[in-house]
Amino acid sequence: MKRIHVNLLFIAFLFSLICCKTNTLSNTNTTQIDGHPAWIMQSNIYEVNVRQYTPEGTLNAFAKHLDRLKAMGVETIWFMPINPISKVDRKGSLGSYYAVSDYTSINPEFGTMEDFKKVVQEIHDKGMKVIIDWVPNHTGADHRWLTEQPDFFHQRPIWKGCSGI
Repeated sequence: MKRIHVNLLFIAFLFSLICCKTNTLSNTNTTQIDGHPAWIMQSNIYEVNVRQYTPEGTLNAFAKHLDRLKAMGVETIWFMPINPISKVDRKGSLGSYYAVSDYTSINPEFGTMEDFKKVVQEIHDKGMKVIIDWVPNHTGADHRWLTEQPDFFHQRPIWKGCSGI
């Protein structure tokens, strides 16, 4: 079980380095409060559901709203899950953002990894921060890790209302 936590943390760390690499933000405050960055204690956080934010449902379409959000006082953009959604055992036609089929990719409905990097850079250029809703224990039934690393998962028989993973 330790191996899955270490690997997932490492992947999350790498993902954050790749996607959020930027120069130091002008408003970054290194002050700590009880071990937490001070900015988080009073930051105005705005949650974004990319699929539903614009009619296009893409990162590029969302990026056109950044100036308005900044003017509203938004300091941090919090993206709901942006990873591809599992197709196996999908609930409904759209599926759940929390049934992830690949933690290292961007949902192609939203755009590409380059689109994501671009919007993150635009957010940072406006002095805002980015957080991503990332839930490692919500692996979708068709995620490759289930077959590549089966010992990382505790699986149980499927029963109504449960994906079994």
